[in-house]
Amino acid sequence: MVFFFVTTPIILSTQRELDSLFGEFPYFILCIGLIIDCLINANTGYYRNGCLIKSKYEIISAYSKNLLIFDLLSIIPLVLYFSQESIFLPVLTLYFFKYKSVKLIFKRIELRLDLKPALLNVIAMLKLLSIVLFIAHIFANIWIALSRLNPEYNWLHKAGIIDKPWYIQYMKAYYFITVTMVTVGYGDITPSNETETFFAIITIFFACAVFAYRYDNEVLR
Repeated sequence: MVFFFVTTPIILSTQRELDSLFGEFPYFILCIGLIIDCLINANTGYYRNGCLIKSKYEIISAYSKNLLIFDLLSIIPLVLYFSQESIFLPVLTLYFFKYKSVKLIFKRIELRLDLKPALLNVIAMLKLLSIVLFIAHIFANIWIALSRLNPEYNWLHKAGIIDKPWYIQYMKAYYFITVTMVTVGYGDITPSNETETFFAIITIFFACAVFAYRYDNEVLR
């Protein structure tokens, strides 16, 4: 699941096939894994008011009401994509509906482990860090995608990496987003037009809001 959370934004920003990005691999197997995950969710008991629910009917009914639609919305675009069907690439963003399932999985793990408060604080910090890293990943790919709006001259030209491989451009984009989010701003990579400047402003404000909100919710409470 994490693999697709990372690769989907890269596919969209670079407009390249997965094989050309990471080499040949039977990625469709990963889709099968997601389908198996749905079947497991539809057969896994859950707690309600402190009681373990084991009834097949109630489990499937609860799954259908809460997670089924999100799982289907996340899996169908990937199945179409890997089966070589013609698909509008932005539809792949539907995969992020899987976030609800991933969040539930980690919550179940925490409850089963019954961790001490000190370890819970460490986990809270790690969750905060992972969320910030993932947001930076999303914004870095948007930063790359913005370069296509001004193909004549953009930040890739300005940084001298327009002809570099995608992973070099991604690394530079991630670097720029990171220093922008923490408002360091070394100035070695900068916006080259109004669109990129506006996006940099949005990134700064969004990062400040995320840092404050997540720290308050994950660490202080």
